[in-house]
Amino acid sequence: MRITLLGCGALGGLVGARLARSGNEIQILQRPGSTLKRLRAQGLALDDTGTVRTWPVRAEADPSQLEPARLVLVTVKSYVTADVAPLLTDLLDDDGLVLTLQNGLGNAEQLACIVGTERVAAASCTYGAYRDGEGMVHVGGEGEIRFGPMRPGKDWTVIEKLLNGSGLKATFVYDPRPDLWSKLVANAAINPVSALIRRENGHILACAETSRLAKTLTMEACRVARAEGMPFGEGEMWPKVRLIIQGTSHNKSSMLQDILAGRPTEIEAISGEVLRRGRAFDLILPATATVRALIRGLES
Repeated sequence: MRITLLGCGALGGLVGARLARSGNEIQILQRPGSTLKRLRAQGLALDDTGTVRTWPVRAEADPSQLEPARLVLVTVKSYVTADVAPLLTDLLDDDGLVLTLQNGLGNAEQLACIVGTERVAAASCTYGAYRDGEGMVHVGGEGEIRFGPMRPGKDWTVIEKLLNGSGLKATFVYDPRPDLWSKLVANAAINPVSALIRRENGHILACAETSRLAKTLTMEACRVARAEGMPFGEGEMWPKVRLIIQGTSHNKSSMLQDILAGRPTEIEAISGEVLRRGRAFDLILPATATVRALIRGLES
């Protein structure tokens, strides 16, 4: 299948490499810079549990230079979703589908405004990946992709089979909202803390104070999720978040990678989104507000 990656950061590199490994034709739309140059010169490389392999890909900065694809995987940062969404009309073939693997909430809605709700699915992706100083993408932890459509109408089982056939664990669900909220809760608990202490995920649990902070952030995000109708309890979600931390203990969160590289973070799509939705229910979320303020300070 011809697949276009819209953005090729750490997660995009992991997913794209495994799809290429199983024989799919991979195209990448990437902004000009060192990543684009590396993709053109070396191909798509992945260190998958100690084994490094490279696959040739077509990488362009101009969407008109790519062939229409059956599937577009969106992995760009949430704060540029609105800018890239209009490109989908040129990137998709007539029956093409869009799957967003992005962090935060609201991305799928922005993409659906361009191509329609039936053609867009949103995913909760718990795979861990990071890119080192040389640009090599490393697998930071195995996970799962749970995805579902914005509105039923298209056959998404072919995408489920595609992902599973590429060595990725994928599950199709009819309503993706509980999984998206579950991922948001985990991101809200892990990403800001790892970025603030500038350590891999596992260090969050190695310190009693940061472990308590992550638990508090989990509880605050769960309060907002419950207010929006999600059946989340603190007693249920914190053990799940702990398992994610343990499973990605050697992974540098995307927010930590952004801070170390001097890039903007997705704090507004994660903690900021929890705060915005919480305000609609008059919820006070002091820990979430504090970590958001601190990350914004690091960004500045």
